[in-house]
Amino acid sequence: MRHLLTAIGILICVALTTAMAAPHLIDWGQYRGFFESRIADMTGRPARILGPIKLTLLPTPTLSLSQVRIGAPDAAGFPMFEADRIAGALAPMPLLRGELAITEAYLDGPILRIGPGGLAAMSGPPIPNNADVAGAISIEKLEIRDGTAVVARKGREDLTISAIVGELEANSLLGPAKGSGDFVDEGGKRHIRFAVGRAENGKMRVKALIEDLQLALRVDVDGVAALGEDAPVRFEGALGLTGNTALGIDEKVQLPLRAGAKARLEGEKLALADITLTVGQEPQPLSLAGAGSVTFGARPFYDLTLVARSYDFDRPGPDGRPRRAVPAELIRQVTALLPARGAAEGGVDGMLDISAGALVIGGQTVIAPHAVLSQGPDGARLVRLDGELPGQTRLVFERGADAGAGPVSGRLRIDSRDPEKLNGWFNGVARTVTAAAAVKAEATLAGIKDGVAITRIDIERGSTLLSGEGRYLLTSPALRPAPRLELKLVSQRLDIADIPAFIVGGEGREETGRCWCSDRHGP
Repeated sequence: MRHLLTAIGILICVALTTAMAAPHLIDWGQYRGFFESRIADMTGRPARILGPIKLTLLPTPTLSLSQVRIGAPDAAGFPMFEADRIAGALAPMPLLRGELAITEAYLDGPILRIGPGGLAAMSGPPIPNNADVAGAISIEKLEIRDGTAVVARKGREDLTISAIVGELEANSLLGPAKGSGDFVDEGGKRHIRFAVGRAENGKMRVKALIEDLQLALRVDVDGVAALGEDAPVRFEGALGLTGNTALGIDEKVQLPLRAGAKARLEGEKLALADITLTVGQEPQPLSLAGAGSVTFGARPFYDLTLVARSYDFDRPGPDGRPRRAVPAELIRQVTALLPARGAAEGGVDGMLDISAGALVIGGQTVIAPHAVLSQGPDGARLVRLDGELPGQTRLVFERGADAGAGPVSGRLRIDSRDPEKLNGWFNGVARTVTAAAAVKAEATLAGIKDGVAITRIDIERGSTLLSGEGRYLLTSPALRPAPRLELKLVSQRLDIADIPAFIVGGEGREETGRCWCSDRHGP
């Protein structure tokens, strides 16, 4: 009996030694075609293995493939996907059932290249040629290390997403699956968590969360993505945006915001419906609703229309007492938050049409304010502004095709029955009417540093007609404690009673002013 047990022990040792040593003695490179065909079946793309192939059986079956290439080479000779190494440990029991259960796998140095369709082409890979094979493969844990994704963009430099690290687990290559990771995109570090359902009928359910901790922004995606580049609708679902990002040069202004929309991606155009946007602090945030679209291309372009019912800018101060907003100060604050010229280079272009039923500012109501703003490589620009202001005033600004550079450049028209009240409201000063004449004014404006140049202005008040030029300078902590209006005007006939008090001299905290008036035939 003892000799029999000894013999069995020797046989077991020999078997174990053979199982451990044999894989190292076999040239697995001769099976390269077999592994390449299996990868092609699983991915639906041609595959090549250029580096060594290693297989061990004990203590855990492990397969390692080096220099893997998947997908036909593009015009530059690069495949859709490549990796320095793909390695995985296999569960032995599922192998006996003909299934491939990967308990732990690694992707070292993977590079994924997306075609010129940009974001629209990222809806997913085609369904594998052999769905039964893909469905029989599960991954308990896949670790991605030092990955890169390169997205080709028409007319622009490729977008490179680098330093990709993360983990993924999947019941099968057809889903469901979930994972998380980090990556660097255009200098900013992002974090992503996602889950996808099982691919059925060329579609897959997708839920994802992308966070930018530096910008304090979070994007939520929940919908159905189509698999394959030929699908007419690549994504349909809901998008959400939450943030508390910092604005301005010194980034001292926090802007809480929440947004949501129904989204539908067809080709390179993302249609947005039922947009809801909430901006500002509770309990009185600004709420808007609307619709729009985003077109992906050489420079992505957004086109949004948003409407608010009303908003009250007058808020209690630190002492709890009502504090009236000053329009001139609000303009200065908003101007300070706008992107500088060239700041949008490499970003997106767009058009924003925004309006409201009414705004309460400085204790007065602005009726039906409406503004159209554009964004481009030169920064933000005001395209149109109109509304009914205090003092029974109608204001219309339009940016013409021949407008110069600067955020405010175009034609301004003002028709006011009570200009003293208008000026007092604009500068936060209670006005006493000093003349009973209305004012009509037309001016050509051009943007300059710290304000607006008035290259031409024509004013009609009572029997007086004035024309000339000037400039309006915003508040500057180092130079001007208050806004400053400077005008040089001439007139054939000048009635002193028609000159408003706010030009002759200032009071309170209104803008300081300087006005030169002469008749055309004077010295």
